[in-house]
Amino acid sequence: MTLTVFGASGKTGKFLLEQALGKGHKVRAVVRDKTKLGARDGLEIIEASLNDAQAVSAAIAGSDAVVSCLGPSKGSDEHMMAQAANTIIAAMKTHKVKRLLWQSGAGCKGPNDLPSFSRVIVRGIMKLVAAKVLADSQDCFDLIRATQLDWTVARVPLLSVEPFTGKYAASMKPPRPAPLSRADVADFLLTQVNSSEWIGKSPFLEAAK
Repeated sequence: MTLTVFGASGKTGKFLLEQALGKGHKVRAVVRDKTKLGARDGLEIIEASLNDAQAVSAAIAGSDAVVSCLGPSKGSDEHMMAQAANTIIAAMKTHKVKRLLWQSGAGCKGPNDLPSFSRVIVRGIMKLVAAKVLADSQDCFDLIRATQLDWTVARVPLLSVEPFTGKYAASMKPPRPAPLSRADVADFLLTQVNSSEWIGKSPFLEAAK
């Protein structure tokens, strides 16, 4: 399959890139700085701004699925995630690419979420220390949920750079406040490329007990 990956040079994106190439996928990696990635068989590196609708559209044309590991970084526009989602969604509609996998934070809230005291605490803390990031992520989440794409949003807790374990769970139950390997998040996203299990849903991921 041909995958267009956004955020491929980021902390989770690098794991996803390695795993995707290892599984034989062709990857178009859309990054702001192409020097952060080295040339590899099966890898096409596309240097583009997320605000460049034409470049984003060209990167998505002909792909089988789009995977986003985007996240805010120091100096990012406070609406970066929502703006990126708008640009990517528009390009997918233009080129009739249906499958969208997106990594988001566990702080994002869905209409059918189960009540959780720990999430109330976490969201309260985020509103105090990262209110703009939370608001942007929520706007992004809402935009994706409103589309007619075959979307899956993986809501993740605190992440670590530990090696792949394969010991994680996906459910609609809010996660425990425990770190999860970024490599495991990447594995989930790739597994879902060919799966319909979580289409139109936004599962929480957590490390298995």
